[in-house]
Amino acid sequence: MDATPPLAWDDLQLLADAAQAGSLLAVARRRGLAVSTLSRRMTRLEAALGVTLLERGPQGTAVRAAARELVEVTRQFDVALAAAVRALPARGQALRGTIRVSAGDGFAPLIGRCAAAFARAHPGVRFELALEDRLADLPRREADVTLRTLHRREASLRYRALGRLAYGVFGAPALIDAVGAPRTVRDLVTRPLVSLAAPLDRIAPQAWLGARGAAVLRANTFGGQLAAVQAGVGFAALPVASATGLARVLPAARIPDLPVWLVTRASARTEPHVQAFAAALAAQALSEALR
Repeated sequence: MDATPPLAWDDLQLLADAAQAGSLLAVARRRGLAVSTLSRRMTRLEAALGVTLLERGPQGTAVRAAARELVEVTRQFDVALAAAVRALPARGQALRGTIRVSAGDGFAPLIGRCAAAFARAHPGVRFELALEDRLADLPRREADVTLRTLHRREASLRYRALGRLAYGVFGAPALIDAVGAPRTVRDLVTRPLVSLAAPLDRIAPQAWLGARGAAVLRANTFGGQLAAVQAGVGFAALPVASATGLARVLPAARIPDLPVWLVTRASARTEPHVQAFAAALAAQALSEALR
């Protein structure tokens, strides 16, 4: 087996930066390097690997196919290294470190309340909150803790059931004054509706609403959907726990609810600050509306 050629980690990071920026000039400015120096370092990396990594031209810099996997591995290692550094607090000492939390934006208030109380109790802990509709890759340490509404049964992750998220149909009082409350589910086809855009429209409560009529507005985040309903744009299927200030209609309608899971990496058991926050978040969720 051929030995791996000696590579400079800084050069690999510069290659990943160039792939993202599409310009050696932009990378040089950001890194405080001369373009000629950066170009020489990329040439040195190509020589060590024996392959051309970059296409340089007047329109910028493009990463060749041979370099894409190398760039992806470099990015993954950067993420894993950052997560490992965050997890360094020693046992027996006050909790310290950064906890990265990922969830859909509908969970932001719950996470915020828990993080506020936890930070007061543990001043050495910091948080990074990523609100996104995709599932963070916990094995690659994109996040330490996440809330999900589906269980993918990954062996490397630990799932804890937090209950079920109940849904109802809600509208703003002003909208009801203007168009009237629907008396039956069939009446929804004659009322303005607010839904979520793809791919979130496949979530069971949103699919239920979509089968009842066409949406006058589709939002790409839950926060956008909630804001539109609060503004009186239309009726929507919303979590009961999030519908403060809105009027519930069709209370007998059978809308699918959603399970809620708190997910951590199995390796988080060796990270006291992550374990402690996951336990606090579970307790917060169970004490509120997730039951």
